Amino acid sequence: MDEQDIELEGKVVSGVNEGQYFLALEGYKSRFLEKFGFEPFEGTLNVRLEGDDLEKYERLKEKQGENIESFEEGGKRFGGVKCFPSSLEKKDGKNQVNTNTLIIVPEKTRYEKVMEIVSEFELRDKLDLKDGDKIKVYIRSV
Repeated sequence: MDEQDIELEGKVVSGVNEGQYFLALEGYKSRFLEKFGFEPFEGTLNVRLEGDDLEKYERLKEKQGENIESFEEGGKRFGGVKCFPSSLEKKDGKNQVNTNTLIIVPEKTRYEKVMEIVSEFELRDKLDLKDGDKIKVYIRSV
């Protein structure tokens, strides 16, 4: 891990399914594809953070990140999103699984203490995750 990398640990939690709506919009799909080379799965993995991990995440949100610009679609304005390349690891006592992901920080969000993660895959299925599972997230070179 690079000297500037950030490591966070948290627990998988269910969201309110807004990520599914937003990531289905062509404006977000095309921008993720152009900037990161993939269309995101229509939904986010939500990770609840506490203590030092939450403090590190709050500091991360102040950094520049790689931006997805705001846009209009269907007569509505949709806000920009800061993205941070990352990988995540599930520790289940038997093995570790890594996959490329993006931490997203939307201009507008209803979540507090929750980090949202996108990938081209449905991360719950790919990593066999359920609510309460612990994962580690590595945010690269910030």
